Formats: sequence, structure tokens, C-alpha cells
Amino acid sequence: MHGNTKNDIWERNHMQISNAIANHMRKHGVMPSKNDIAQETGISRQTVAKHIKEYKEHPEFAAQMEQFKFMGHKILANVFKHASDGDMRAAKLYFDMVGAANKQPAATVITAQNNYIQINNTILSQENLKSLTAAQLQQIENIITNKAGKVPLLAV
Repeated sequence: MHGNTKNDIWERNHMQISNAIANHMRKHGVMPSKNDIAQETGISRQTVAKHIKEYKEHPEFAAQMEQFKFMGHKILANVFKHASDGDMRAAKLYFDMVGAANKQPAATVITAQNNYIQINNTILSQENLKSLTAAQLQQIENIITNKAGKVPLLAV
């Protein structure tokens, strides 16, 4: 089959399958089965299944994605216009798109915790504690609670 004809068939199938999926979801609110798509488009179920499975590797898909990327600046300009007119959702979207919102504000509280005790060069963390025996854990607990009576606790 000639290259253009093959690409033309792929594009036609892609458009029909995409439209069938969109129409079915609008009408029923769920993703259609491959059988539903085949019935709506007149394309065989096997061709529908193959197209859905392999579309990302097809050169026409890459070409279409390049066209969408090419038009991205128009969308960004439109989002900017709405943000400039006071639309806060558009402003957030604009900042997300240009990466300006990725900077963490100075007053943000960090919620991740990395708790450990360090004495000189020895670090006692949760991971370390998991590997200790019951007797070793008891010894540490006695030292910390001063039950051994030998090590005075210092206020820090």
C-alpha cells in the first residue's frame, strides 16, 4: 500500500475512533467497549483494538502532537488574557504552565519529618532501631529514662 494511502487510512480511523469514544462518553458517561466503537464506526473490532494499542507509536500521532505543541503559544496567550482580566483560575493555570508557581513560598510549612537522635557521630533513627534486639532497645530505654542510674540526663 502506498505511504500516503496508509497514513490517510490511519488518520480516518483515528478520527472516527476518537469521535466514537467522545460521543459514547457524552451520551453514556462511560468509556465504550471496543465492540461499541466498532459498531459506531464500521471499523472491525480487531482494527479498533490494534489502533488503540499502537496509536502512540504511529508517525501520524507524533505529527499530530507536534501540531498541538505548535499551537500551544496561542492557548497560553488566551489563558494570559483571561488571567489579566481577573480570572484567578486562569491565573493559576497560567503560572502552572509557565512554571512560575513551582517556587515554594517562604512561609510554607514543611510537613515531612526526619526524626533522629545524633550523639557525636552516632545517629539513632527509626531504621537503626528496627535492627536492634529487644535487649539493646531496653538498654537504650534505660539510659534515656535514667533507670540505669549511671548516666545523668542533660537538659538541652
